[in-house]
Amino acid sequence: MRRNNTTGGMKFFLSFFLLASIALLLPGSGWSQDIRVSASVNNTEITLEDVLDVKVVMEGTQDAPQPDPPALPAFSVRPGGRATSLQIINGKRTASTTFHFQLIPKQPGDFTIGPFKFEIGGNPYITAPIAITVRKGPAPGRKDRLVFAEITVPTHQPYANELLPVTLKMYRKVTVRNVNIDLPLDDFRKVELGSPKQYNRVLDGIRYDVYEWNTGIYPLKAGRTTIPSALIELDIVEQTPSGRRRSGDPFFDDPFFQSPFFHNQFKLKHKILRTDPIELEVLPLPEKNRPEPISNMVGQFQMNTQFSRTQLAQGETMTLTVTVTGEGNPQDALLELPETGGDFKVYADQPEFTRTGGDKTVTGKKVFKYALVPLKAGPLTFPAITLNYFEPGSMRIKRSKPNRKR
Repeated sequence: MRRNNTTGGMKFFLSFFLLASIALLLPGSGWSQDIRVSASVNNTEITLEDVLDVKVVMEGTQDAPQPDPPALPAFSVRPGGRATSLQIINGKRTASTTFHFQLIPKQPGDFTIGPFKFEIGGNPYITAPIAITVRKGPAPGRKDRLVFAEITVPTHQPYANELLPVTLKMYRKVTVRNVNIDLPLDDFRKVELGSPKQYNRVLDGIRYDVYEWNTGIYPLKAGRTTIPSALIELDIVEQTPSGRRRSGDPFFDDPFFQSPFFHNQFKLKHKILRTDPIELEVLPLPEKNRPEPISNMVGQFQMNTQFSRTQLAQGETMTLTVTVTGEGNPQDALLELPETGGDFKVYADQPEFTRTGGDKTVTGKKVFKYALVPLKAGPLTFPAITLNYFEPGSMRIKRSKPNRKR
């Protein structure tokens, strides 16, 4: 009688397979013990509108530590992730780890990238440096540019605390994606002015889609200062040559059907747009004949007062409401009530500001409320309240004085 060896054969095969698999994973004579490092870039000549892709590769290990990027003050450095790979060719196993970095240039010039440094098992590894050149970018002419940006202000000589609208526009005649804006205004107090806008405009006979963002800034002190360059990062959608094949049908050969939407054969080209910095000379508010109380309000304002009642018994309370309205910096309104000569006890509430709109300015009202308690009987007069402010249009300090009410 023959004995069935199927089960035993299967066990032998599985054992052999597991041992072979483990042998492939364990270091052996075919494992590359040599560790080599290298660095490369996607281009050695770029412009201020480009992003430099840096790839750092360590061959011989999958456990490479994150390298320390060298000091690169002329670039903003962004880590782009890491990837590991394992290849087995003719029994020879090779492992590698790749690190990606994105370098955004800040200024034109000749620079050296690297070296990048690793340390494994106490041994240092250093990549060779790479020389690159950063050029300023396209010429000022706009006709040949697919997308560009500009920033404008209504005046280069604002007064301290005067609202200065800053308008950033991006013009495009191609499809763009992943738009990200960086307008560093940390040296200014800033406020958003309206919602972003989109419209069409023809420049030099070319039709552009325009995106507009408005921001208001308040220069905080007199002197020279600079609005830095705005950075707009985006991806330009470029159709590949294979996406332009003609179908032979005149209907589908229409340019509408040749768009990336119908062919899905396109690539994204990353671009960085930079605006020119804007130099400002911030003027001080006039000091000569400046009335008391001193105010830092700049714009156009009005003030109204209202008493909740004008007849009351001694010890009762009435409410004084003072409303400051206008445009400029109404949120900064401060009131100093005059001395009442001992006629009233005054209790102030927390003022409330409400913004009422404005795409190119800040308009609103600030409401001050006071509880007044008369301290004596008889006819009493509450002193006049004044608000001093500077009006840039007339270059004069003005005084808003409401009517007095009893």
